[in-house]
Amino acid sequence: MGPRPLPFLPGLPVNRHAMVVSSPRRPLGLRLLNRTGRALRAVGLPVLRLDEASLLARASRRTGLDDFGDGAFRESLRRLLDALEHEAALTLLGRLIARADCVRLLENRLRIVHTLRRHPEIERQDIRQPIFIVGLPRTGTTILHELLAQDPANRVPMTWEVMHPWPPPERATYRTDPRIAQVEKHFAGVDRLVPGFKAMHPMGAELPQEYVALTAHDFASMLFSTTHDVPSYDAWLKPGHATGQEP
Repeated sequence: MGPRPLPFLPGLPVNRHAMVVSSPRRPLGLRLLNRTGRALRAVGLPVLRLDEASLLARASRRTGLDDFGDGAFRESLRRLLDALEHEAALTLLGRLIARADCVRLLENRLRIVHTLRRHPEIERQDIRQPIFIVGLPRTGTTILHELLAQDPANRVPMTWEVMHPWPPPERATYRTDPRIAQVEKHFAGVDRLVPGFKAMHPMGAELPQEYVALTAHDFASMLFSTTHDVPSYDAWLKPGHATGQEP
């Protein structure tokens, strides 16, 4: 956690010196936590594992499921974990956050696969006239997305649905689902850690969410670049690399 390079723009050189300037002084408890992490590493003691096997096992234990679906995501996960371990210079807090995010995504993946196995008819549903917004970061795609979401004829995924997609929301409790408060609490914590970030990109449980939070479940997403300095993962993720296709 702390200053980090901005995510890459495909086809353009990456400026590793372009940094987010906000670096607030952390509360005493967090500073002590991070110092503890540095002390443990200094004497060679392991500090919160970020390896594929432990993350998969943790997600399986928490859900009671073990079918992660198509195994292609594992290559993306391994590349991300390698970059987190060797490039991101994570503090102990950073490792806690990275591990929690990965486990959450893996739990979601297990539950989504389980639901699709039980209800294959879901994938046969007809999605009519989908709207795609295509553009580079920081070019207004988010505000256009939110503008189109104001039309009740358009169905857009809310942030809380994408972060915690299971169980599927119920129409009767859609506006009062407890996951809304859970995600708002999460963003309140983000705001305390990185004041000013929401001025660059709005955050909220009931705001429309973009594709990067969906593809994160395949661990092939620019989302990880917004929170961690992972240049080798960024380079691999650019068009053609993560998919095995040429740009």
